[in-house]
Amino acid sequence: MSTALERSIFILDDEQDFREDLGEFLEGHGYRVASSGDARFFTDAHMADHDVLLLDLAMPSIDGMEVLKYLSRRPKAPAVILVSGSGEDVIRTVADAARRDGLSVLGLLHKPFDPEDLLHLLEAGPSLPPLAAVSPRRDRKVVLDALRLALAAGSLPVHFQPLVLADTLAFAGAEALLEGTVPGIGFVGPSEILAAAAAESAVSLGITRHVLEQAVALCVRWRGLGWDGKVSVNLPIDALLTAGVAGALTSTVQAAGLPASSVVFELTEDALYIASSEALSALARLRIAGFGLALDDVGQRQSGLLQIANLPVTEIKIDMELLRDARDWGKARSVFQSIADLGHGLDLHVVAEGVETPEDLALVRGSAVDLVQGFIVARKMKADDLLGLLKRCKDRQTSLVAVSGTR
Repeated sequence: MSTALERSIFILDDEQDFREDLGEFLEGHGYRVASSGDARFFTDAHMADHDVLLLDLAMPSIDGMEVLKYLSRRPKAPAVILVSGSGEDVIRTVADAARRDGLSVLGLLHKPFDPEDLLHLLEAGPSLPPLAAVSPRRDRKVVLDALRLALAAGSLPVHFQPLVLADTLAFAGAEALLEGTVPGIGFVGPSEILAAAAAESAVSLGITRHVLEQAVALCVRWRGLGWDGKVSVNLPIDALLTAGVAGALTSTVQAAGLPASSVVFELTEDALYIASSEALSALARLRIAGFGLALDDVGQRQSGLLQIANLPVTEIKIDMELLRDARDWGKARSVFQSIADLGHGLDLHVVAEGVETPEDLALVRGSAVDLVQGFIVARKMKADDLLGLLKRCKDRQTSLVAVSGTR
């Protein structure tokens, strides 16, 4: 994050007194400030010269939504702080649209606001990062060909992010995640990897088995060091639909000498809406074999939640975007609490993803969440690094959070 003296802010608001007073305040704290009351005068040159745009959504000439669309079409846009006197629902809807268009939203302010709140947003960095991909997407056939080669060589990198118990912060396991690099072509986002793999069921299942092999090998290692805890592996719907998937996954785990009860397969919330009889049969086979099943990203779509009862899942993972909204939005907190209550009412374990701060931890504990995953615990890491953390925990007789270095 740049220091105040290195950053320039453009205020786009039709209230002259507001612009002048706020500009004087920011300049007094070391920021360079420019402003305008007419969006028609905010040009590409202004974007190149400013790090942050403070944008009023309601202006007489061109409204804030048009300005955001204009920014989204430019190769490099400033981060945005949205300002409005409208209701909270309105400004959050606009923020969500901006993020889906690839813009970084530093935060939301409701008029009138305390200028100190603006300083906090400027210093804290993006609280609402882009939802859209900001890097150019690669040709799916190129990615698919590279994935075939990586699977044949066993070189697709896998990292792990630990989970802890919400109440004691004791180690409870880890989730295996694609690192985001495909050998031969470099960085490719995990979602893009899975989208390319979906074109060929053998590749999709191959990725799942590769990640599972790495995951169970690590789980065996930490069990050998005296640690309990399950390992979680994502199971894409297209891999789930592959013939013989339950048997293939079961044999992979058995070959490692690990009990099925130590493995949890994670399904996306989309499984609620597109699960076929074949998928449901595969899920039933996995549960009969003793595996756990988690429903991931719950709350992302926030609909059809009662259909959770139709799947044989053992836990639900509340989507990190919902937790991010729940930090300062009462409605989102109510939805978060309702999902946690629903999970417990169905006798499921409830996991909160994206827990980053002590305030987040207090919020999820207040909702009786069982397990916690996020930066407050640790970022995803290599298997050896996770084992090193666990060793330091044992040596110091303390929690994983205390030795991870993320706080």
